[in-house]
Amino acid sequence: MNWERAKTVLIVAFLLLDLFLFWLWSESNREAAYIGGGLSGEAELLKNKFTQFSLTVPDWKGTPPKMRYWSLEDRTPEIDRIVQKVRVIRDDPASGAFDIEFSERVPLKTLEDGEALKHLLSAEGEWLAGGRGVWRQTLDGFPIFDATVRARLDGEFALGLEGHRFAVGEGGEARSLISPYVAVYALADRGLIPPGSAIERFIPGYRRVTPKDSAPFLVPVWRIVVGDRAIDANGFLGTPIPVTPQNSSTVR
Repeated sequence: MNWERAKTVLIVAFLLLDLFLFWLWSESNREAAYIGGGLSGEAELLKNKFTQFSLTVPDWKGTPPKMRYWSLEDRTPEIDRIVQKVRVIRDDPASGAFDIEFSERVPLKTLEDGEALKHLLSAEGEWLAGGRGVWRQTLDGFPIFDATVRARLDGEFALGLEGHRFAVGEGGEARSLISPYVAVYALADRGLIPPGSAIERFIPGYRRVTPKDSAPFLVPVWRIVVGDRAIDANGFLGTPIPVTPQNSSTVR
């Protein structure tokens, strides 16, 4: 065997293989940027699909946020009794449900100002616009749709708080979500968004999911708002996540 010739043939073959692999890598990156990045090309790609469903979809430009799965600990954050003397009526670690009563009426403005509620509930969150006395827990700046707290009001005073909030554990690796266009198409294709619907907005956030025979955890979702309805899709897969009573009343 002519080893010099064989060696030359092998070198040329490996060079051609490298060129082929480089081409595949370039095409893969180009396709990922086109489809997965929420770019204008993707909007054009799905425009005909949205037309088939007679959907009105708002313009969306940008890069999908990076989010992660989070475990939930089997405990609720300890209520800080130093901030305000309270009586605990219910505090259920399994569901995150709780109900507390203040020893005296507290001005709602006192709860809404500063970080009083953050310290009281040992959790990050925000008061919802248009929902008087409604607070929602957040994680990394994104809302946890299942973790909503309502103040029991008497005029401008709060008598107590009730709702859900969670003790968040460890998180997985952060990954980019699919674009909201893909989430809308996935839901419409399953018949969960009726034909002729007008999509108002897309909101990235978290939902609590409890698999069968497994511990609950938080899943990144795209919340698709259609009128006064909220439809959630897994932010990585586009699969629907049923809305439960505790997160259906407020869609913001």
